[in-house]
Amino acid sequence: MTEILRELGEIEDVRHNGLMIARKVALGHKMWSLALQGKDQTMRYMYDRLDGKPVQEVKVNSNVEIDAPIHLHVGATIRVVEADGDTESADDND
Repeated sequence: MTEILRELGEIEDVRHNGLMIARKVALGHKMWSLALQGKDQTMRYMYDRLDGKPVQEVKVNSNVEIDAPIHLHVGATIRVVEADGDTESADDND
């Protein structure tokens, strides 16, 4: 479905300011228009796509060793804080 929507978005059959533009460009214009009208859902959607969602820190205290895969998103950083307060960090690229 994603590929189909991408292909259909490339079709230039929408008139905007006297020019024919691609459907995906027309959609972008519409989204900006709605956001500038104060439509909260559109503003949140665009903000999440343009600036990314805020980073949320999660703290876990445990003395249990877990032997399980850990899945990280690109750009994630893991900080391990030892009981003595020492901190060790690793990017998911490491």
